[in-house]
Amino acid sequence: MKEVPPFKSVPEPLTEEARSLPPFKWAGRDIGRRHRLGGKPDFIQRAEVPHCSCGKEMTFYAQLDSINDDLIIGDCGLRFHLFRLSGDEVDFAVVLIAASWLT
Repeated sequence: MKEVPPFKSVPEPLTEEARSLPPFKWAGRDIGRRHRLGGKPDFIQRAEVPHCSCGKEMTFYAQLDSINDDLIIGDCGLRFHLFRLSGDEVDFAVVLIAASWLT
């Protein structure tokens, strides 16, 4: 599996509506700041890397975090985007990993 070099991804609000969103009330400090491109995914539960149609593991591309209490991914979980280049074909997978932020 080829690895994409890691990049920090910091969401920048583009509208006044986005800038005025309230922060999390109860989630830990890192919640909402775990966005990333490349590197290794922050699997919250057991690692489940999907396989493409050729049978090989897919490559991690991006990780998206929740934004606030109203725009939350599965109980403060993360959303992973993976891909696999196989010849002229590209397979994509989106994996939602939910986690309890109260534990």
